[in-house]
Amino acid sequence: MGAPPAGSRDDLGHRRTRKAETPQALQAMTSSIVFSAGWLMLLGIFLLFRRYGAFGATFLAGAAWLLYSPSLLVWIEHLGSDSWSEAQNFDLDEALQFLASLDQVVRREGLVQTTRTVALGCAVGFTAAGLALLPGKRVGTPATAVSIVALLLTVGSLSAQVHPAFGAFQSNSRLYRRTFHNFHGHPGVTVAAGEPARDLKVVVYIGESTSALHMGIYGYPRRTTPELEAFAGENEGFLLFYNVFSTHAHTAPSLLEALSIGVSPDEDVFPIQERKRTALVDAVNQAGIRSALISNQGQAGTWNNLASTVVFRNVGEKEFSFHSLWLGELEHRADRPFDKEFLGTALDRRRLFHREGAEIVFLHSYAGHSPYLRNVAPEFREPVDSFLDGLSSEAICGERVADPDAVVRLVQQYDSAVRYIDHSVVSIMQRVKKAPSPSVFVYFSDHGESVYTGRRHDSSRFVHEMVHIPFFVYFNDEAVRQHPDLFHRFRDAAAGKRTSTLAQLPATLLALFGVEAAGGTHYQGVGLDDPDLLPPILTRQTADGYSHVRVGSRAPAPDSRQGPRDATDAATILFRATQALLRNTDTRTCQEGSNTVGKALRGALVASCLWVDVSVRRDGSPTIEPSPKVPAGFALGPLSDIAHAYGRPLVLAGGAPVSPAACEAVGRFFDERGERTPPEVLFLLPPGTPWDGVELSSCIESLRSNGVRTAWEVPAHLAESCSSILSRGGGPRAEGCEALASLLHEVARSGSFTALSADVSLAPLMDTVSAATGVPWIARGIDAVRAEEALSLRSYRIAVRADDDPNSR
Repeated sequence: MGAPPAGSRDDLGHRRTRKAETPQALQAMTSSIVFSAGWLMLLGIFLLFRRYGAFGATFLAGAAWLLYSPSLLVWIEHLGSDSWSEAQNFDLDEALQFLASLDQVVRREGLVQTTRTVALGCAVGFTAAGLALLPGKRVGTPATAVSIVALLLTVGSLSAQVHPAFGAFQSNSRLYRRTFHNFHGHPGVTVAAGEPARDLKVVVYIGESTSALHMGIYGYPRRTTPELEAFAGENEGFLLFYNVFSTHAHTAPSLLEALSIGVSPDEDVFPIQERKRTALVDAVNQAGIRSALISNQGQAGTWNNLASTVVFRNVGEKEFSFHSLWLGELEHRADRPFDKEFLGTALDRRRLFHREGAEIVFLHSYAGHSPYLRNVAPEFREPVDSFLDGLSSEAICGERVADPDAVVRLVQQYDSAVRYIDHSVVSIMQRVKKAPSPSVFVYFSDHGESVYTGRRHDSSRFVHEMVHIPFFVYFNDEAVRQHPDLFHRFRDAAAGKRTSTLAQLPATLLALFGVEAAGGTHYQGVGLDDPDLLPPILTRQTADGYSHVRVGSRAPAPDSRQGPRDATDAATILFRATQALLRNTDTRTCQEGSNTVGKALRGALVASCLWVDVSVRRDGSPTIEPSPKVPAGFALGPLSDIAHAYGRPLVLAGGAPVSPAACEAVGRFFDERGERTPPEVLFLLPPGTPWDGVELSSCIESLRSNGVRTAWEVPAHLAESCSSILSRGGGPRAEGCEALASLLHEVARSGSFTALSADVSLAPLMDTVSAATGVPWIARGIDAVRAEEALSLRSYRIAVRADDDPNSR
């Protein structure tokens, strides 16, 4: 969730929180100065005429306004009619809760800032009074003229301050009413009525801001999920789903789609608040399944908690950790209990697993929300391990982030939060495991975070891991025993690793109960549908019209009104190409330039292997090539750890002719790593390397004995000459290509190399060589945004450049 960036509009269309550097904040400051000028002038008039009662009342009212109005107006700005609609049957208890909540949002301005405002107002007031008293400019007596100017300044500044706040309130209210009508103001879809086919207890744990990129159970090389990994190893019923995406990078639009069923597939290209939907809870209620919500989130707020008031409107039971109806978007300021204690205690109190009948309980957690460490128990606030120790900030997150040191601190804090999330989630799964009734646990996160870039989940600066989320399901022993077919169906879905989105979640949850929706958008469930048929995600309305991101291959039909525009980022395009190759060929994608921790992690998530240029230090140890701005190279050890943890092959490209000493250094490095070596290491020798010399041939054999394979780069001058001939329509045997073809056949016959590497422009020639010699080739020089165009290549590896990656060096 998190606070949206200031000074713009979010993806649901309303104004975002103001900060000191924004034009809105400057306008508010100016209005406060003008107000203080008029206020001081009125005080002077009352003193002059000895109206001490009016002076005292005006002084107190004005001082209170200056001290408390900024936070009061921000609070009003972040309210909406959803708060009022939830607070029905307003009584004494509600009134007391309202008053108690004010201390969370109405805060006193700093005395130094207020004094500065009053001082500036005093200067403005004296100037205004002087102008009012100029001969020929007065209206009536001098006191009357000053009073009129004072009232104009006061009333005008109050209007300037109040109008934006109430304008935002009205905007939030309109958004809420429109969204509510689209979810509840139409017939919608229907489900099978009566008793559900399966008498299950289903616990749905909704995570907060948790990315699969930072979870050890998905390959992240840090100890962020030790309890999940242990639980998965001990329980057959635990099913981990890969390649699952949230439908948005922000909480409200993501959960609105994840917890509802579409009425018309034609609307999938539009932002979620513009589509007609049926809340999943309403479908569950139709099927006779009891429902409950236990939430550590807020009760209202169009930015943060629209799901609470729209999709959970008709849930059977509700319990919130604190009363936040009157906090609106500012509920993040409130103190709240930690997830594990609150969610676990509330679940135990309901004795869910001992009640008869089918039931679904939604647990909405908060850990993962920033500031990350504030929302986790104190014992989880230390760094999870020493993986990042000894690395420079630039080696971790590159040179392009604004403040690398701050980003590294953010990474440490976020990983500690994920470690606490791991602990909290497993504590709930242990309850499900011990339940006497057949029970199923489902976990997903509303969206992810891009922490290595410092962008968190700002959808206007989208990065792949903002929507690449964890998703897993656990069947307890009784559920496996009573419903083996259902368990096997979900197990096969998890094993298939199909690309999925949370748009399929309602079908997944209904399938657990044996219920199907009739009409509207229909899916089989997470992991079960053809990825090419999935709707786009991150549908947004921008200044250029509607935009979206595609995780499936099928492009939606353009809409005649405004677009849509395909805004898919390079990493997600590489992910799509990787998944298509995995389904259809033996070719694998490699992300080139994986020379920082952040970039290598993203590459491991979206590509099939990692590629990096290496050199050998004077002490004989191999290291990743540094950039001109970063003299200290990114050590090979962390990169190898990432490749090993994710099970990704690793390609090391020598940046200069490789000597026997360099060759031996690489072999020695991986020999010392032993079991921590990636599943495949390919050492690419550049042109000019004496590959047919006795010493290097001996070293190559030594590399092979240590599990390191070798490849050879085609000489650039011969490649460019032949490429020019091929571009003019010549064939591989034309004059100018014969020398290259002869050399490549000689290299292939040597038996020293696993593959040959060349620019993608030489595809016709390399296909011929590969067919003649049986030595596969690696296609280089492919841009990330054009990765899918290379799917037809018959190559061993496709090396894809990722120069625009936000963590590049």
